[in-house]
Formats: sequence, C-alpha cells, structure tokens
Amino acid sequence: MEACSPSFTQITREISYDDGTPEGYVPTGFNRVFAVRFTPVFECYVSGVKMYVKTGLYGIQILDKNLKVLAASGPVQVRGTGWHAHDFTMGNLTFKEDFYVAVEVYSGKLGYDESSESQNRSYVNSFGGWKPSTDVNYMIRVIITSVEKKRDVSKFSSTVGGFLSREIKNSTYVYGSIVDLQLADKMKQGLGGRLSTRYDCEVDDHMVVVGGPIASLVAQKYCGQAGIAFRKEGENIILSISGMEFVFKSGEWARKDYSIISLTLAEEKLVLIVAGCTRYGTKAAVLYLLSTKAGLNQKKMVLSWEDLNNNREVEFKEVSVIYGG
Repeated sequence: MEACSPSFTQITREISYDDGTPEGYVPTGFNRVFAVRFTPVFECYVSGVKMYVKTGLYGIQILDKNLKVLAASGPVQVRGTGWHAHDFTMGNLTFKEDFYVAVEVYSGKLGYDESSESQNRSYVNSFGGWKPSTDVNYMIRVIITSVEKKRDVSKFSSTVGGFLSREIKNSTYVYGSIVDLQLADKMKQGLGGRLSTRYDCEVDDHMVVVGGPIASLVAQKYCGQAGIAFRKEGENIILSISGMEFVFKSGEWARKDYSIISLTLAEEKLVLIVAGCTRYGTKAAVLYLLSTKAGLNQKKMVLSWEDLNNNREVEFKEVSVIYGG
C-alpha cells in the first residue's frame, strides 16, 4: 500500500523580494544584523532560510512583527559565493502576519539588490537600533510551510446518502485492480470526485474504496477499522459484519454475490467502502449507489445480487438490500 499525494496537503513556498542578482555587498562590522520583513499568504512556520553571501561566518534569527528575536541559529560557516540554504524548522513558531528573518554577519559579506521593485522591507541593526534600508533589498529569502489544521469532523456526513450529496464531490476513488478501476471511474462519472493516480494508493482526504481487501491493502485496512471482514474458506468467501455472515460459494460465480456499502470515519476523513465478495458484488454495489442516490440513511448496508435472467450481467432490479444499519 502506497501513500499518494493528498489533496489536503501542507504547502511549502519560498518568499523572496530580490531579483536574484546582487548589485553589491553590505559592509561588515561588529554587531551588524540585516533583516527582511516577510508577509505570509497563509498561516505558516519557517522551515528554511536562504541568503546570498560570500565565504564567511553568519548567524540567523527569526523575529516577530515588532522585531523581537524569537529564535536564533548559528554561527554557520559558509564557503563560496552564492545562495546558501539552511534548515530552520521551528514548528512551534507559527505566523499569520508579518515577521522578519535576519542575518548577522560575523565575517564575510551579504548581497543586496537595488533593481527589485520591492521596497521598505530591509532593515539594519547596528549597535542596538533597527533602521530601515530604503535604497536596497537584502538578499535574504525564507521558506515557509503551511500549518496543518485539524478538520471539524462534527460537520461530516453521518450517512451514505449525506456523503453522496456532499463529500463525494471532493473525494478520491481508491482501487486495487483494473476491474475496480473501471467501476471507480463509472462512479466518478455519475457522482463526482477524482480517481487516484495509482493502484492501491492511500490519500489524506475523503476516500471511496472500490473493491474488497482481497485485491486492495487500503480496503483491508479500512474494512478492519469498520468491523468488516472478507475471508476465504476453501473456495468460498465469507463476508462478516455486525455478527452476521454471508457466504459466497464458488459454484455461484457470476450468478450470486454479496457486497457491502459502509461509511466510516477514520483519521479525520470519511471512507466509503464499496466492495463485493467478487467483482459482481462490487459492481452490484456501484450500480445500486448510482441508481439510488437519495434516501440512503444508513451507515452500512449489505446487498445481495442474483442473476435472475441468467445473462451474467448485473442489473439494478436484481440487487436488494438485506441488511441496513
């Protein structure tokens, strides 16, 4: 089972106000600190700092909007001229508004830019007082990462019908075989959402797991959390849920099957499981959801399918609900 790129993901972004090319270098001296004011576009923490410098020794500071030092790192030994990146992960320091990143030059030189349109963001501190440097932009950049927020699970749907009306449009279909992929695509076309880009890939947003745990490790994980089990006994497959068992017999292949539709809350996301003992049961569950979009007020349903006209095709009139809870 792989972890695929989630939709609810943290964002990492570099903020810069220089044009990348230095017009000169600031003079060094005792107790000289150079800072740039940054304006984040989302709540974040600082995950890295970049500075354009020459060989030398430097310190790095993170300051709040009032230029109060919150964290410091260094001294850092740098060799060569150019951009130098330094990890500065401080997840406990988060920012919603302006903050500053400062570089203290012990030895060496910090580049500055005169041609960038950004103004009034650079400051110098010499002998204890901060002053704006209105004619230059110090070549300091910051890498920020968005703060991962808890989701309000109390607002999630609690029934299959509610999920089909709301969350499924922002859900990812997960599948473990080519047959399940085809059924997932059919659901997507009829109900909305998006397909996972790879087989058996778990994501961090709401999921529709199409197909059972025999073909999918993702299905195995979430069926287990929902109290659902598919187990093989000889050539038969037994679906177990809420103390009940439904037996698919191998001799009934393409003629009878059982399937489960189950909505469960797991890891701050909703997971809709749509799975049969075989592909015919999964197809029956998919067809049932596509044909019955409203009035599904249960969290779990067991379906039965029987090929009444012996054409080896699943039809909606052949599918019935034999358990709901």
